[in-house]
Order: sequence, then structure tokens, then C-alpha cells
Amino acid sequence: MKPSIRFQLLRACLAALGAVACVIGFSGFVFGTKAIAATEWLYEQFAATTYPRTIPGLATFDSEFRFYEAFWFSYGVALNLVAYRLEHRLRYVVPLMLVFFVGGIGRLISILVVGFPHPVFVLLAIPEIVLPVIMIALWYGLRNQIASEP
Repeated sequence: MKPSIRFQLLRACLAALGAVACVIGFSGFVFGTKAIAATEWLYEQFAATTYPRTIPGLATFDSEFRFYEAFWFSYGVALNLVAYRLEHRLRYVVPLMLVFFVGGIGRLISILVVGFPHPVFVLLAIPEIVLPVIMIALWYGLRNQIASEP
């Protein structure tokens, strides 16, 4: 199969999202809740605004956070493995994107049930909802392109 623009774009998106997931998962695992505070701080620098810190820094929360960061890091590794051999692992794109999408839906449910977190976490819901839709559309077009090749 000759790599098309759609193939290259999907591979690049998977690899980029995978790299981001690995960085977030690794930093969250190593730095715990301080990683959330760092994310807020970076956002504040770009937005030139100040928001009160809402992360309690409790030992229980930090322990739970670090536990789940291992899964986020693993998700990033899986995305990169799929991106690396996309032509052989195309079937994994949709399940991986659905995981990301459901995470974004979970963030929206949290906003509805608990209220608004720091604005950076509200902004994160946008790519969590939009990117999977775009990447599944790329996957669909690529799958059809491969099926129509002789």
C-alpha cells in the first residue's frame, strides 16, 4: 500500500496524541498532583490570568492520581505502537479513539454534576471530543481507500 495523505495524517495524529499521553502519564506518575498544578500554571502564563488553586494535595488523591497515570502512559504507548505500524494495526484506531472520546464525555459529565474545574481542564474537553471524531473520519476514509485498491 502506497501511504496516502490520509494515512500519513492519521499516523501523525496517532503519534502526536500518543506522545502527549506518554508525557502526561509519565509526568503525572512522577510528580503526582503537582502535575495538575503545573498544567494550571502553564495555562495561566498563556492566558495571563490567575485562578485560585483548587487541587487539595491530599495523600489519597495523589495516590489515586499516580495509579491512573500509569494507564494514561500505557494508552500513549498503545497509540504510538499503532502509529508505528498503522498499515498492520488499523483495526485498533477506533477502539483507541473511543477511549479518548469517552474520557472527554466523562469530563463533560463532571462539569454538569460537580461544576467547572480550572479553565484549562474545560479547554481540554474540546480536543478530547473533537480529535477522536476527526481521527475516526480519517480511519474510515483510509479503510475505504484500502478496500478499493486492487
